[in-house]
Amino acid sequence: MKTMKAIKLIILFCLLSATIFAQVSGFLGKKNIISANLFMKSSFVMPNKNGENGYFSFNDHYSLEYERVINRKNSIKFHVTSFESMYNLFGNSISIYDNINTFSTKGFGADFVIYRRNHIAPLGAYISVGFDVFMSNVNYDTAAIRSLYPFDLNLINKNSANTIHFGGNFKSGIKQIFFKCISLDINFHMGLMAADYDKDSYSFNINEIDSYIGKQVGVRLWGHYLWGVNCSVGYVF
Repeated sequence: MKTMKAIKLIILFCLLSATIFAQVSGFLGKKNIISANLFMKSSFVMPNKNGENGYFSFNDHYSLEYERVINRKNSIKFHVTSFESMYNLFGNSISIYDNINTFSTKGFGADFVIYRRNHIAPLGAYISVGFDVFMSNVNYDTAAIRSLYPFDLNLINKNSANTIHFGGNFKSGIKQIFFKCISLDINFHMGLMAADYDKDSYSFNINEIDSYIGKQVGVRLWGHYLWGVNCSVGYVF
């Protein structure tokens, strides 16, 4: 009889421990964060959304994020973004010969977040790996193209193209929570785009405008996505 009581107590203790352990995940039992994010980086060579470049000219975009804790050390983050910028139709830098054109991009992606030792998700230092998909509507100057190919006017029947590009990223950052419900997240971002970066491989060809535009915008997005700093403010619940 005493043995049965002891076994029952052990089973009860294990069940209580498992329940407590499950409740510990998250910050005070809170496992969700909705946040607004600002991404920024200097635009050294390529034009930003204002057609400018330099150390004090910035590429930026805003995102909405949702993070869900899945265990004590890991979470999954989903994000959507929208931004506008500019690119050079016949090159990648700004000069007096440039033909600067605009494009607008919508994107989405996800990150797998790994919180470091002695930290419990979603609080503390972390690293993450993730992916992004960027879908762009790109404008180009038909007058500039006609000036180069005056005998091929019939080949130009539009002034925009749609492109899609994929990227992979790595982030390292730290997240703090204030007033038990407000999160502040700052991280450094590094990323690579699945795009052709070889300038010599895509000289302008009026017969392949969409392909050429896609490669030019891919290089422009690569410069935007290569590195940067993210700052997010969110609500923990």
